[in-house]
Amino acid sequence: MTSIDEKVPALSFKSFGFAYPVSDGSFARVLQNADFEVERGAFLVITGNTGSGKTTLLRCCNRALNPVGQYSGEILLFGKNVREYKAAEAVETLGSVCQDPDNQLICESVLSQLAFPLENLGRPVEAMRQSIAEVCHFFGLESILHKKTNDLSGGQKQLVNLASALVLSPRVLLLDEPTSQLDYVSAQNFLHALFRINRELGITVVVATHSPKPMMAYATSFARMENGALVPSSYEETLAACDVDTDVFARRKHDDGKPVLTFENLSFSYEKGPHFVLHGLDLKVEQNTIHAIAGSNGCGKTTLLSLGASIVKPQIGKVTNLLSSRQGFLPQDPKALFVCDTIADELKEWQKGCGYTNGDIENVFGELFAGREIRLSMHPYDLSRGEQQLLAFAKISLTKPEILFLDEPSKGLDPVCFAKLAEAILSLNAQGCTIVMATHDMRLIKAVADKVTLLFDGRAISTQTPDEYMKGSFLRVFE
Repeated sequence: MTSIDEKVPALSFKSFGFAYPVSDGSFARVLQNADFEVERGAFLVITGNTGSGKTTLLRCCNRALNPVGQYSGEILLFGKNVREYKAAEAVETLGSVCQDPDNQLICESVLSQLAFPLENLGRPVEAMRQSIAEVCHFFGLESILHKKTNDLSGGQKQLVNLASALVLSPRVLLLDEPTSQLDYVSAQNFLHALFRINRELGITVVVATHSPKPMMAYATSFARMENGALVPSSYEETLAACDVDTDVFARRKHDDGKPVLTFENLSFSYEKGPHFVLHGLDLKVEQNTIHAIAGSNGCGKTTLLSLGASIVKPQIGKVTNLLSSRQGFLPQDPKALFVCDTIADELKEWQKGCGYTNGDIENVFGELFAGREIRLSMHPYDLSRGEQQLLAFAKISLTKPEILFLDEPSKGLDPVCFAKLAEAILSLNAQGCTIVMATHDMRLIKAVADKVTLLFDGRAISTQTPDEYMKGSFLRVFE
């Protein structure tokens, strides 16, 4: 590894700018005139609106993830332009952890995942063994070392990603919304590991997030994306900018109606054997309600939605969906719904079959994207992750489903986009749509849900109103 001058900052942005190429031949300016320094050993928390450029900024710092587009200015990593680093030198200096845990897991087992970056650099076997042993001891991964990555919970997957990034001993670690798909306990465990990395190992940590509150006690500095530039922020400003008032949403009162989705003595397993993801589950969802499914990572929330929508079939028990002829399903990854080259074509894709008008498209687009520099001619992949989430919801809602399944719909959204999504969910429900959503987001449950069911040990152990659920939850102190 190249020697590093201990006096220079870990990262320096010098009049840095970047623009993405757009399908119509123009360029969309995302970053401009960014001047900022990240001191060595800092724990920097970066906030900013959805689409403000946080993810792009982090990708521009990592040579392996540099996006295609127009660059101006420069980013210095320990005084050297990041684009001048050789591949091996770059990964030994800077590591990254992405928002979606599954995007970084490329090997079948945890051991293979940890060994992969070391093998790529041609490290000797003995050195590899030592590095893996040390990182496993530091993170307490011994008990899952020989497990398949597909069998891990969301929290375990993200911890393995963190460990595989650190096995090369980088000096800087970049993380993009690393806890957005984790339940509260998993998120806290992950952040504590991140805190130890920063304080005990002296690694500079940079985190981009819409939910900074759990990180505030660990952070040493704050910044926000504003008009394409990274600018300093304070503790108070960071906390205030990301607050969401869930009491402002006009949640309708519902009387108990007839069940339109029922699960009876339901059991399901992805593999042969005694382990069931869901076991003996009974649940009823009433017509025209917004029903939230809560629980920890790996408890079966996504599986339950898939069973309700008949994407998978139960091994035992029965699922009855009276509204299956007119249903919609929004998966965790919004890109799963995108097949067209422009936003306009995405929104028109189901127009002929579902009968909505161009006026409907304009109304939905305006409601969700008002005030943002987004054009219908843009490619869906040119949007930020949060904006893609809104686009996917818009596409689904245009079909006017009678029942809609939403899997973690609010992840990656800033407070403004969160409010737009919540209002859109309430509006769709007011039109008669029954909504079933799996979510870790207590804000969303409080803002829109009529009922919330908690999954644990394969069963639905309680169904309550959001107020009843929060009153009985010891996690309410962490809201």
